[in-house]
Amino acid sequence: MHEGLAPAGHTGAHPRLRVHRAFRSRHLPDARDVTVYLPPCYAQRPERTFPVLYLHDGQNLFDG
Repeated sequence: MHEGLAPAGHTGAHPRLRVHRAFRSRHLPDARDVTVYLPPCYAQRPERTFPVLYLHDGQNLFDG
């Protein structure tokens, strides 16, 4: 799994979005890119847990 930011103008260009490229799942036959939105205080509060919302088929979720 490769983690990073997507190129500018594409999903993941926002500083709080992290793209996990070629994420593998035991439930899916192919690797998929997974985009994760991190809350504003995520880096400053590593001990805190945050609620999670999973959105499937969201390729247009973060693009204009």
